[in-house]
Amino acid sequence: MLTIQRIFLIFIVLIYLSSFDAQAEWSITGDAVGNNAAVLVPNPANNQEFIFTGKLKNSHFKITDGTDTYVVNCGDNDPLGQNLVLRKQDNPSETGLRIRYVARKDMFKVTLKVTRNSKQIIAERLTPPKELYIMGGPFNNNPSNWLLSDAVEMERDADNPFIFYYRGQIRFNSFGDEPGNIKFLLGRSWNDNYHPVGTSNVPLLQATKIRLNGSDTKWTIPEDRSGDGYYIIKVNALEETIAVEFTPGTAVPALNDKEKISIFSFDGKVFVRTDSDTRLEVSLYGIDGRKVARKTFTGNAEISVPEGCYVVRATNDDYETVITKVVI
Repeated sequence: MLTIQRIFLIFIVLIYLSSFDAQAEWSITGDAVGNNAAVLVPNPANNQEFIFTGKLKNSHFKITDGTDTYVVNCGDNDPLGQNLVLRKQDNPSETGLRIRYVARKDMFKVTLKVTRNSKQIIAERLTPPKELYIMGGPFNNNPSNWLLSDAVEMERDADNPFIFYYRGQIRFNSFGDEPGNIKFLLGRSWNDNYHPVGTSNVPLLQATKIRLNGSDTKWTIPEDRSGDGYYIIKVNALEETIAVEFTPGTAVPALNDKEKISIFSFDGKVFVRTDSDTRLEVSLYGIDGRKVARKTFTGNAEISVPEGCYVVRATNDDYETVITKVVI
């Protein structure tokens, strides 16, 4: 007759045995991942699943828990779109798994499901976004609401199609709606947007995670213009992460106590903005001293110039002048 202590001990052993495989350090080895094994990370939403996302070559690979190596039990060895049952390999010469049709930039999600009685694997080909845009108050050229036409297309990474970059100036806007807020759009549409994780706005320099759709929160730069400057923003749509590098912008002096002026470069143009209703004359000079552009206006203006370094000279009707340098 079993005592309560023995029943309890058996129960503990069964739990240990059933969870042993789930605690193993699962990884992918073989020519498909090169010299370094690719780790299968535990799925926080399901303790029976281990996941790898990344590139796989059109070559064979096997699954290992650090002690034993696993191959397909029988039949087709291509896990793309189908669940395959694994078994321990009998000898190292056995053929591993292989995704047969792989393009150079293809990315995959491999899911290993481990239970006490079986191990199954399935692979999915991941589809990257067609495009990604940065959008918000700092990019707004409309006096009131944001316009989709002001969204700026981000640059796709040459090797990873899920990574996008924005490199350029971001400044708190002097007009318009939400002048310091930004978000990211999957195309020139309001349908699918990336926002900060959580239910409130997040300072851009504290950005770490993104989420698709949901509450219309934004990343922000401060109204005191301490966040104005040059940014490198990296968005990984696969891992849903965001990384931000910031270089403060060079301050532009005021024309006078009442007339503030903002001069900066963005997207191949020089922008001049002022809250004053007086006329400004703006001239651009190349590094050789030659005048390359001139414009007279009231309010805001933009001047398209080739890539390079320029000196910008702005003068009002009272012949008060500010001079600064911009890089396109």
